[in-house]
Amino acid sequence: RRELVMRELARRSYIHYLRYVHGSSWVDTAFARYVACPMKFYFASVAHLKSADELTEEVDNPMFGTILHAAMQYLYEKIEGVANPAAQLKHMLDTNEVERAVAQAINKNYLNKTDVDEKLYTGNLMLVKNIIISYIRNGIIPYDINHNNFAVEKVEEDIEWALPIGGGLEVMFGGIADRIDSMDDGNIRVVDYKTGSPHLSMDGIISLFEGQDRSRYGNILQTMIYSMVLNHTRQRNVYPALYYARNIGNDDFSPRLIDKGAKDDSGKRKRADNCEVDYATYAEEFEQNLKDKLNELFNFELPFRR
Repeated sequence: RRELVMRELARRSYIHYLRYVHGSSWVDTAFARYVACPMKFYFASVAHLKSADELTEEVDNPMFGTILHAAMQYLYEKIEGVANPAAQLKHMLDTNEVERAVAQAINKNYLNKTDVDEKLYTGNLMLVKNIIISYIRNGIIPYDINHNNFAVEKVEEDIEWALPIGGGLEVMFGGIADRIDSMDDGNIRVVDYKTGSPHLSMDGIISLFEGQDRSRYGNILQTMIYSMVLNHTRQRNVYPALYYARNIGNDDFSPRLIDKGAKDDSGKRKRADNCEVDYATYAEEFEQNLKDKLNELFNFELPFRR
């Protein structure tokens, strides 16, 4: 009986995620959750169970990321379309634009008000404000000034694309790209801001889908999915990039993904500095693994397991 119930739940999940014709897209985080743990996916996306809300007077980790993302949107939407925007970025550092953007993000997203006197901020909120300002002033903007070979196309852009999975069926993948850059070499960079500890390397595409460590690669899987969508909708190669705010100010930091499993034509592993990931190189392998995992999910004979 339990197996029959799980198969029925799989069938319902299958129908739900194939309704792309009605504008329903698969948010990348839902798929990453399935890859990490099918049972966790079932609880969240099929049974729609939610953890109990906890009341707190402090800024938690998700809200911290929300404030950073909102502040970056306020700042970088001002330079959309500007080629090599180092001068404009330096102006932001020479003025109080960063401070204003962070305060605006806090007021709107945390305090739910448009105009709040910062003198009324709690000590914790002032600490959060100063940390985010430091991340932007000492990390993100200086990095972009020093690597000035881009123009911001869009910030917080809704993107989606339907992946054919066989049998005339398609699954729509979609999400919100933090930032899409047009690079001087003609390619696109999709930027995702992160506030946690950096995970920028994988051991081949298969490591994103299989193995005990795959749950650690959720951020990489997410930005690879965004790269896939943009590669097909813009018809340009894409550089996936993870801007880890707490580390981007380090002299040796690079936001590009690294494939530690990459090999040269002779079968030998490449040096790390020669293994930066661009989507076109991995497109066929990535999309095949994506289809395999989707067909696993939509196999009615397989229940959701831990």
